[in-house]
Amino acid sequence: MQNKYKGITFGTAEAVFNKLGGQEGIEKFLRGETKIVSQFVSEVHPWYFKTITIGDYDSVQKIGAELIKRNFVFSDQCQVVMSNIEVSKEKKEIKLFVTTIKELTGKNKANYIEVVDAVISKGYKLCPAEVGPQLRLQYDDQTYNDWLRILMEPISLWGKGKKIFALSHTRKSDTNHWNVNIDAQPTRALFGAHRVVFCK
Repeated sequence: MQNKYKGITFGTAEAVFNKLGGQEGIEKFLRGETKIVSQFVSEVHPWYFKTITIGDYDSVQKIGAELIKRNFVFSDQCQVVMSNIEVSKEKKEIKLFVTTIKELTGKNKANYIEVVDAVISKGYKLCPAEVGPQLRLQYDDQTYNDWLRILMEPISLWGKGKKIFALSHTRKSDTNHWNVNIDAQPTRALFGAHRVVFCK
């Protein structure tokens, strides 16, 4: 019998059979009783948001200059927080996911620690802090009155508690308003409809 798949050796086919659980596993698969789920994170994931690039600026000051150049608005506190983050030393892509606190935790209200625990328990990760300003630059079609909170390690501000980045569009013009006036103290409540960003 001629081999339909000329690039596949007997050894490769045997490895696939073993992955399926041998003869019994193969029979289950052929009967439709086994479901194969890809470990690759694709854009059909229900929480998938977008893929952005970090590490393409060699300093946070250059990111800030680009924000100003493109007329994004950010608070004094935001500038202070930005001065306390590090940019990636290498250029890389990060897949971001977005969902609500309710979908993530199953609760109508949760504190920051509970939200972070839910993210980790589901196999996701906190965002590098650089995601905050980079997402602002790479997400210039945010809908009006939308808020996104970036799940990250909170940054302490002297006398101001701990802060995380948040992206908002609170103006009816084309200029988005980016700020960091979000209190991320571990006991501070986030409500069910609040949307948060995290990565894989």
